[in-house]
Amino acid sequence: MLSFHSGPNWGEPIFKSCNRFLTAHALGFSWYNIVNLSNWVINGMGERFPKMPVVWIESGLAWVPFLMQKLDHEYMLRPSEAPLLKKKPSDYMRDMYYSSQPMEIQDMGALECTFRMINAETQLLYSSDYPHWDFDLPSTISDLPFVTGKGQAQHPRRHRSAPVQAAAAQRQAEREPEEIRQSHRRGLISDALH
Repeated sequence: MLSFHSGPNWGEPIFKSCNRFLTAHALGFSWYNIVNLSNWVINGMGERFPKMPVVWIESGLAWVPFLMQKLDHEYMLRPSEAPLLKKKPSDYMRDMYYSSQPMEIQDMGALECTFRMINAETQLLYSSDYPHWDFDLPSTISDLPFVTGKGQAQHPRRHRSAPVQAAAAQRQAEREPEEIRQSHRRGLISDALH
């Protein structure tokens, strides 16, 4: 298994223009995984090492649908630049694994679409990133309106997202004191731990 975990590098020219931690933090983890994943796919590593499991860690999920669409679009215009590919870049990306943290939960419709696009049922791995200030509790997944611990639909368009992982996350969430869960939702824990 090959895992990619990236983070912002303040010395990089691209991040020198970020004058706030929030901006560099929001972009840094995703940016380097976008670059590495793009190079991995376009250079045909999925064809050269088809049995190599690849995991993208702690860069959230919101960037993945963007990159799937962007790489597919560019590939369809210039397939000669990726001669090793036998399918669309997004198809290689669906074979990869993604860790859940940090879960961007502000737009449930977008998150549900992301789950569908990455085949979350089999490709999403729960991660907490505890004890960092922006960690995700297991309830971050188990409380999603389109996922249940028992694999039962609560939402008419529910994607069958990781029922086993949701069940494990739910079991862990039941161990969390309610006060911590509520505080984390309000963002108080991130302020207290930072």
